Parts: sequence; C-alpha cells; structure tokens
Amino acid sequence: VLLIGVNAMTSILLPSVGIVGIPEYIILLSPILKSEGFLLKAVWCKKSDIAKQLAEKFSIAHCPSSFQDLLLLHDVDLVYVVTEPVMQAEVAVKALTSGKHCVCLKPPSISAGE
Repeated sequence: VLLIGVNAMTSILLPSVGIVGIPEYIILLSPILKSEGFLLKAVWCKKSDIAKQLAEKFSIAHCPSSFQDLLLLHDVDLVYVVTEPVMQAEVAVKALTSGKHCVCLKPPSISAGE
C-alpha cells in the first residue's frame, strides 16, 4: 500500500517519508517536505529524546527506537537519509533492501571503494 500526499500546486502524488539523520537536517528538511505536500510519517536520530521532540514539533506519527525499526514501518515509502557520512551507506543499503525508496543528502559512501 502506497500512502501518498498530494502537491497542491501540481496535483502530483507523493510518497510518505521517513527521515533518518542528524537533528539539524531534520529541522531544515521537515518544513520544506511538508510544504511541498509530502506526508512525514517517521523520524529517527541517535538521541531518542531529540527525535521525540522533533516528531512532536512537526506532527510526525512515528518515532522508532532504531532506524531499522523505521524501515519496518509499512506507511513509510521513501527514506530520506541525512546521517553523518559514516552511516549513510549502511542506512541507504538497508532502506533499499527493505523495499523503500531512498534519497541521500550526500553520496552514500565514504570512499570510492564503497
């Protein structure tokens, strides 16, 4: 089941989003994604208390205890990865192998070999 938002300007159907990453990027991206019509369904960062505050601030339903738990949510179609570089490859690969679409802020690796 693909849960979607609708961009009011273009009537384009948009996927529901889970954000995994650094609080500063979550704070920056959440209002932008919401203003474009995306449904924010989940948020995760390393500090669970901060993740809960962000979920409350941006009216995000899910605040799982691990990014792996976020990937198990059926109402998250796209994972936006804004972690520190050392985590990006792991999160991106796990998101894709979980059947999620994935967008990374930066290249999802820390070396050309990865």
